[in-house]
Amino acid sequence: MKVTLQSDHPVTDTECKAATGATLAEWNQRLAQKPEFAGTRRDALHWIYEENKGHIWWSVTIWVEWEASQGIVQKDGRPEGYNICVTKSVAKPIAEVYERLKSIVGADSQSQLVRDREAKDLRYKWQTDGIATPTDVDIAFSEKNGKTGITLTHNRIQTRDEADGLRSAWGELLTSIKAEMEKS
Repeated sequence: MKVTLQSDHPVTDTECKAATGATLAEWNQRLAQKPEFAGTRRDALHWIYEENKGHIWWSVTIWVEWEASQGIVQKDGRPEGYNICVTKSVAKPIAEVYERLKSIVGADSQSQLVRDREAKDLRYKWQTDGIATPTDVDIAFSEKNGKTGITLTHNRIQTRDEADGLRSAWGELLTSIKAEMEKS
């Protein structure tokens, strides 16, 4: 899968101020005054979202950049980073969609299968070409009314360029699988 390492928006003080009314440095100062957000990512994201004119992309970017500037890491010593989610519904039985997606992702040199629960979910360790830090991919399958729902979450992404590139690439992949499978 080709991942273009490019964020949807430049992560600069100028762009941040234009979108949210404050620079990244100003957001860092504001967050420094909010010790109650230590360890509460969800609460912090809600507050930033409410404060910044409702820009979810910038809310997440501000928080992840804040965590990085503070050296905040999880129990395993790695930052949480960015998390993306891509969904798609395919009008085919779950077993067929599961097998097709498993064959495509499994054949990609960037992936290493970690867990396989047949027709339920797949977990991969992902190493984006050109990026040093591996990330985690979970793909869950559900069936409803003859359609298969795919929920793909990709976690522990360390840069905005990689997060946006992966979201785009996964979206394109799931869209192409849907088109391919539903025309046959």
